[in-house]
Amino acid sequence: MTVSKLRRFAEEILRCVDILEEDCLSRGVEVPDINDHQSYDNDFQRSKDNVLDAVNSIVASALALVHSVQSPIQSMRAVASGHIISASLRCAAELNITDLIRTGDSKGTHVDALAGKCKVEAGQLSQILRLLSAQGIYREISPDVFANNRLSIVLDRGLSSSDLVAVSQSHDKLYKTPQSATSALFCHLMDEAAKASSYLFEAVSDHATSTNKVYAISRAFNTDKSFWEIFELPGQENRLRRFGLAMEGVARTEPRDVVLKGYDWQSIAKGGQVVDVGGGVGTVSMRLASAYPEMNIVIQDRQSVVEDGLKRWADVNPLAIETGKVKLQPHDFFQPQPIQSPDVFFMKSIIHDWPDDDALTILRHLRDAAGPNTKLFTMDKVVPYTCDTPDANIEGVEMTGPAAGKAKSGLGNVLPYISSVLMIALLNGQERTLQHTVSLYRKAGWVIYKVYQSETQGQFGSQLQARPIEIP
Repeated sequence: MTVSKLRRFAEEILRCVDILEEDCLSRGVEVPDINDHQSYDNDFQRSKDNVLDAVNSIVASALALVHSVQSPIQSMRAVASGHIISASLRCAAELNITDLIRTGDSKGTHVDALAGKCKVEAGQLSQILRLLSAQGIYREISPDVFANNRLSIVLDRGLSSSDLVAVSQSHDKLYKTPQSATSALFCHLMDEAAKASSYLFEAVSDHATSTNKVYAISRAFNTDKSFWEIFELPGQENRLRRFGLAMEGVARTEPRDVVLKGYDWQSIAKGGQVVDVGGGVGTVSMRLASAYPEMNIVIQDRQSVVEDGLKRWADVNPLAIETGKVKLQPHDFFQPQPIQSPDVFFMKSIIHDWPDDDALTILRHLRDAAGPNTKLFTMDKVVPYTCDTPDANIEGVEMTGPAAGKAKSGLGNVLPYISSVLMIALLNGQERTLQHTVSLYRKAGWVIYKVYQSETQGQFGSQLQARPIEIP
């Protein structure tokens, strides 16, 4: 009898489980448990190739198994209804359900108690939490009694009981702890990003979109303003502040040393100048300033962001500001770059925000300000194709890092493509393949000579290093 694909999927899952259990055993740690509500830091050693490959293979095999046995109509219905899950998760996040459960009864919290503190109707809240529990987010441990688990604690802002009382009076209290940055990221995705994506079809089917700068998010907010301009409107102060923290949340989803490992910072560590273009409140620069205190860093962004950044640095690293080693400067990167011939121009998650024409404008302004020894360090996702491809290397580009040249896709690996479509909805931008990226930079007068890849599926940004050339 021929072995069915169902059995092959199941056997592959068991093979990979052996690898993951051995990884935990070798380090003397427990295998992650979905019901663990204390911490989600207990994880597999994903920096090891065989461990990461096992994790990815389990996800792909499990999803293939589900889609093979579940009715196609049911599978498609679940996908089509995904926005309802996202909307429910936003309710839980904005109502601080995770923090309320953590600060409540250790055996779980009744929905009546949660609803009373949130000032919402208990019957509606129970349905929302039950949907999330069916998705593996929260646990209904007895009728109408809910507890946190490995997924729900990702939304934990670290608020105390007294903080939870105060948040209704001040939005600042919501994000006062460093760990709240992750919650800020998810609230951004479930609020303005979700609103924008609901108008994705209208935006992409309108042929005027790419030339007239009409964005899906503009339709969602009933305005002709762009994503960044919407944040500057009166009444959007909380969203703007949250977005700055959300970028810190993005950094928390990445390997801690990803920015430090992938670039040649050592050559400019003592007194070199780095211009962090579009650097927000300085999330990346905070890591650089800590690792290389002699480095001179200028963080550029919009005036309102600079003001928030100064407050953030006053809390995290005031000495860097006081000594002048770190400066924050208002600047629009669509205008000529005011700093000439620095050692490094750095951009993290900037180019993916823009369509090719706008990206070229940004890159060319930096090229015009570059000296002969200036380097351009950027960090953006390099997304793989969803089909098998031959050698991913490009002549003249050195591929480095643990996943060098191994880019591959697989069923279930949706995060880089979600990010790319989200960029369309918010900004008419996109994530790009390596071939697209190299071609784009060359048109702007930069040649990419080194790419550092920490993982194979484009879920995290790759570190790109480029040097100036004559503009073709």
